[in-house]
Amino acid sequence: MKYLLIIVSFFLMVTCVQAEIDYNLTNAANRGDAEAQNALGDCYRKGEGTSQDYNEAFKWYKKAADQGHAIGQNNAATCYMYGYGTDQDPVRGFNWYTKSAWNGCGLAWANIGNCYFYGIGVKADHNEAIKNYTKAAKMDNPKGEFNLGNCYLYGVGTITVNKEEANKWYMKAKAHKYVLNEGNFGLFDFAEEYNI
Repeated sequence: MKYLLIIVSFFLMVTCVQAEIDYNLTNAANRGDAEAQNALGDCYRKGEGTSQDYNEAFKWYKKAADQGHAIGQNNAATCYMYGYGTDQDPVRGFNWYTKSAWNGCGLAWANIGNCYFYGIGVKADHNEAIKNYTKAAKMDNPKGEFNLGNCYLYGVGTITVNKEEANKWYMKAKAHKYVLNEGNFGLFDFAEEYNI
């Protein structure tokens, strides 16, 4: 019985601490703190500390984005791209990625690269994709590094096949723990084994 009381007391203590964190985060977000608004958006998107709710996630990302929060702008852009919590609007998503990138978000540069590569929200242009992947990679963004590696491995746009350059960018992405899917590590291992 004594151990049961200890376990229940511990659970209540953890629950209270979690509730206090949520209360403080929500309070800060409601007061207009852009960082807290973006973090609250993450909680709703992931369902952490609350039920998953894309509408609420988008609402908080957009509030942060409207204040110039670079990551909030990137997150709002992604919501527009995929229709998470708002109407799907790739052109609006592309525009928010652009704002985010110019505010210093490396991930946004990589996302812009994908937009150009696949023609989402903008006309497809592989050379523009490469420029944006390069900007992301120079900011040590692993998604940009990995995608730039792909461009060198396959000879995309004006880039000719250059396995050594591909290997350089893949290893940088790997060092940043980049994982798009499990298949990437097979590509990383292939690159290391054959020194591409």
